[in-house]
Parts: sequence; C-alpha cells; structure tokens
Amino acid sequence: MQAPILTDTEAETTVELDESMVNQVSNGVSITKSIFNLTLNDDLDDKTDAEIKSYEARLQDEIKQWGSLWRDSIQQLKEFKLKPHPIIDKSILSDEKRAYLEKAPDLQRFLRDSVEFRQNAYIFLEYDFPRFEVVQKNLIEVCDYNAFLIREGKIEENLANK
Repeated sequence: MQAPILTDTEAETTVELDESMVNQVSNGVSITKSIFNLTLNDDLDDKTDAEIKSYEARLQDEIKQWGSLWRDSIQQLKEFKLKPHPIIDKSILSDEKRAYLEKAPDLQRFLRDSVEFRQNAYIFLEYDFPRFEVVQKNLIEVCDYNAFLIREGKIEENLANK
C-alpha cells in the first residue's frame, strides 16, 4: 500500500474521506491529503500543570532578561556617544601589548601624512608628469630617428657591397 501524497493546497480546501477514497487506498492508488487537515501531537498532554507552569515561568524570566540586556545595551551606547573622547580600558592588556599600543602611530599623524602624500601626488600628476610625458615622447622620436639612421646605413652598406 502506498502512503498518501501530501500537497500544499488552499486553507479552505479539505479532503473528506468517503468510501470511494477508502476503496482507492485499499486498491493501492495514491491519494492527496491537505497539510491543513493534519493534527500534530504537541506532547503537552503528558505534562503536568506544574511542569507547564514552571516552563512558562522560566520562559518569561528569560524574555525579561533578554529585554533588560537589550535596554542596558542601548543605554550604554547612548552614554558612550555622549562622551567627547571615549576612554578605552587598557588595564586588561598585558604590559607588552600596552607598550605596543603606545608605540603605534596615531590617527592625527596618519591623516597628516596622507594629506601630505595626496598633495605631493597632485603636484606630480599636474606639473611633473606632463613634463615627463614630453621628455618621453622626445626620447622615443630620437630613438626612432637613430634606428632609422642605422637601418639606412645598413641598407647603403649592403647596396655598396653588391
């Protein structure tokens, strides 16, 4: 005997088991059944009222804890944003890591160096690079002319040997 095929149908659609469907199952013909007509056992029948109540109490307590954690986090973020210069607690770091952080470059120096680099790059691209392009173009023309002279000399030499 084949198992009935479950399909997702409209919520209003129901399958009624009449005698013709029972005959189809007994004959080995597959039938279709709506998933909306299935009843699932939620295993709450086996639990006592005390177990259910304690579970609900634990669940509500956990929900309250998550809510208070969320509210406290939001409050801490608001306080952190209000401080002009947040202070990071370095006491949890080892001496080696604290020394490393003290020697590290600071943000102001990095920005100052990056501004200087951008200014130098701008000067190079606007003033020096066009001059280098002109020099490069002239050098290519001179090299092409020298190559032309060498070829012309070789051609004259070959014609003179004939």
